[in-house]
Amino acid sequence: MARIILFGASGYTGGLTAHSLASAIEPDDDVTVVLAGRNEEKLKALLGELSLHRDQRSKFLTQVADVDNPESVHDLVTSPDDVLVSTVGPFLRWGQPAVDAVINKGATYIDSTGEAAFLRRLFDVESQRAIETGAKLVPAFGFDFVPGNLAGLLALADADQVGGITPTRIEIGYFMSGGALASTGTMASAPGIVLQPSYAFRKGKLRKEQTARRTRVFGLGDRELNAISIGGTEPFDLPLAAPELRDIGVYLGAGKKWTDAASAASRTVGVIAKVPGVRQVATAATSRLVKGSAGGPNQSQRAKSRSIAIAELFDQDDNQINRVVLQGPSPYDLTAGLLTWAALNADAISQPGTHGPASAFGLPLLTRGCASLGLDRSPDAYPNK
Repeated sequence: MARIILFGASGYTGGLTAHSLASAIEPDDDVTVVLAGRNEEKLKALLGELSLHRDQRSKFLTQVADVDNPESVHDLVTSPDDVLVSTVGPFLRWGQPAVDAVINKGATYIDSTGEAAFLRRLFDVESQRAIETGAKLVPAFGFDFVPGNLAGLLALADADQVGGITPTRIEIGYFMSGGALASTGTMASAPGIVLQPSYAFRKGKLRKEQTARRTRVFGLGDRELNAISIGGTEPFDLPLAAPELRDIGVYLGAGKKWTDAASAASRTVGVIAKVPGVRQVATAATSRLVKGSAGGPNQSQRAKSRSIAIAELFDQDDNQINRVVLQGPSPYDLTAGLLTWAALNADAISQPGTHGPASAFGLPLLTRGCASLGLDRSPDAYPNK
């Protein structure tokens, strides 16, 4: 019997993912889901809610685990066949025990992080540990950063079919329409994203670069969408598909005033954060203020929001070769759906180590999986709703 451990189930994104799993699992599926988190009462309440989905409670168990007690997190993973899905953020502060638990057992790890420094740790440090034990790590398998990877890969695949043109640069932007509010987990992760060192793929190498150092405008229909540079999984995954790529830019959308302010602040933060201890103290202080989930956008608010990913591909003369636009459900619903899909398809991950979306599942399967969740190519127009 397959076991999926959802660590952080009592939080906002974890709760959405639990409902997504309950909706996706069929009554005759040979799978058990362990809802894990530090609040036993919240876990029991969530278990009761899952009766809305064809009364799936018999397939769901609860188990208390808290990152302040790493042994309780390690106890979640009992077999190499287990799949642990973590939504416990900020990941820089609380994510390591789940990674260690999976690596120790040679199991499979999937998470929802969007934190560049945590991602780089998983690719640069934890990947070798995972290879040694047979563990498979697939971080950032949500709105951050599956849509951009898929859009980029589709743009590269189209360019391959044209032939004769060598792509050397790709620019990827993440946006959402509808102005959905951020969850407390997202807010808790923000200091780590801003204060921790980020990275970018420039001149064929992964290089250190402060978040928001660069800004860019993407057009979509009659709109101009402003964005700031961030770290993502694209610099790790896309060069595998197109070794000729020399530059990969990943951007997160925001209003123009906020984008300009963030870019200016980035230069200051880059200097201040070099002072020993500043990063750790500021991140820890903000994390403590929002520890625990106080929720996020409700269903009505999420229904008004759409996920958007844009990939623009260029040759060495800066001529645009191709452009792909993907649109899907709200970032939070998309993240829950993607985590569910990845957990249920974890057998398709064949190699140990740390993977981006495409190297984990392959482009054909990834494309079909995203399409099943409503993330697919769209007209080059801003969504109406």
